[in-house]
Amino acid sequence: MYRADNAHGISYNCEYVVKTHVDNDNEKYYTYIADTYFYGGGAHGSSFVIVKNINVNTGKIVSLKDIFVPGYEKALCDIIIKKICKKFDAKNLEDLRSKSVFYGIDVYPSQNFIIGEKSITFIYSPDEIAFHAAGEIRVEINNSDIKDILKKQD
Repeated sequence: MYRADNAHGISYNCEYVVKTHVDNDNEKYYTYIADTYFYGGGAHGSSFVIVKNINVNTGKIVSLKDIFVPGYEKALCDIIIKKICKKFDAKNLEDLRSKSVFYGIDVYPSQNFIIGEKSITFIYSPDEIAFHAAGEIRVEINNSDIKDILKKQD
């Protein structure tokens, strides 16, 4: 390609890396994790994680609605806010937003989450909910803190 268009050689300076692995911290789920990195020019590349939890009995990918009771969103978002406030030494959501976290967007539970035996960890990629220098943000929530909104497991 470069020989055909060497005038635009800088546009061929790209990199894409994917590293995958499987975790099994919960006997009911396998967690497939893909750590990705992409550079296509500019000041820095982009890293992000893609997580899929797979039910070992059915082989189906698990979504938030599969593990939480209907109407879980507000309670879960409130817990996420509290956890992230601790990370950024903030008092509340408004204080977080003044620190460029969840600035201009609603709080939401990430679809990238790891179901552990005793907790759920939500993973936010760099630039997803905060400024780039904050990097990846992981929010681990103990099952005991969300027992009222978790579906009862068989």
